[in-house]
Amino acid sequence: MKIRINALTKGQNNIELRGEGPQSGQQDIALLGPESVSGSGDFSDDALYLQLRISAPVELECSRCLESFPYQANTHLNAVYSWKKNLRNEDEDTYFELIDPEAQEIDLSQIIRESIILCLPMKPLCGENCKGLCNR
Repeated sequence: MKIRINALTKGQNNIELRGEGPQSGQQDIALLGPESVSGSGDFSDDALYLQLRISAPVELECSRCLESFPYQANTHLNAVYSWKKNLRNEDEDTYFELIDPEAQEIDLSQIIRESIILCLPMKPLCGENCKGLCNR
């Protein structure tokens, strides 16, 4: 998922991106469909400030019964992409990356993937009433 910098206007921009969905060779997360990203980007002379909502259908394994089940992952991402070396990130909840001033696009794929992984439950349950594995 990429944002084309030269397609942005100064000030507020609406951001709508759609991922490619499940891809072979991915080991870290099992996507059931494409990721959806929406939000806003504030484009200025020194940086692009993003506030995004991320949604993705994933497949998880229940911690009790070990059955697979679908889960809707929803999270948000605040990010700053700057091409000015003197700009620093003061907020620890915001992802910050210094990019080449000549860059034409910003690839968000990896940071979106990491945000999805971080929002997943530590002990996923297929249901509150899941009794787990039978001891027989």
